Amino acid sequence: MHITDMFATMIDMTGHDIPEDIDSISQWDAILGQADHPRKEILHNVDNWNFPTSTAHLQMMKKPRAALRQGDMKIILHHWAMAWDSPPTAEDGLRPGNKGVEDCADPPEDHLPLDWLFNITADPYEQNNLIDAPEYADVVKRMRAKVMHEAQNMRMSSWMNEDPAAINTWRMTGFISPWMTRPGGSQ
Repeated sequence: MHITDMFATMIDMTGHDIPEDIDSISQWDAILGQADHPRKEILHNVDNWNFPTSTAHLQMMKKPRAALRQGDMKIILHHWAMAWDSPPTAEDGLRPGNKGVEDCADPPEDHLPLDWLFNITADPYEQNNLIDAPEYADVVKRMRAKVMHEAQNMRMSSWMNEDPAAINTWRMTGFISPWMTRPGGSQ
């Protein structure tokens, strides 16, 4: 189940018809134990934008950064390697933090964007990249085609023509967050 399925599931629970043009699948019958879970894939992300940029405007990347799961397989396209850190426990006395890794930033030095394929059931820590394994060539081709189809046919974000002040908020905080310009131009 994916969080997007909550919408269709709640509509189904109330006995109403689920619109056909939504990215949500009812899980109600599966919750009741009357059917298998109907979701077989999760499109985690398709990102066409390069963050942060050195200009005042957002820049599009040549290839989208994306992740898609279908069954046991997960493909990650055009992303750099990032070390996995186990989350701190209560015994550590530490608060979670990103240890300096900025997810949407430019790749760390000497790291080129790569493509990845994992069998996340057999390899839940995503340590064995199967992208070049000959026995997975058809899986890679099918999943890459799905991602590229979605990237080419998705709607562009409504903030594509952003307020020029938005980049300043990004640069100061590292986050896209609500802001309001006060009289006199201060935020």
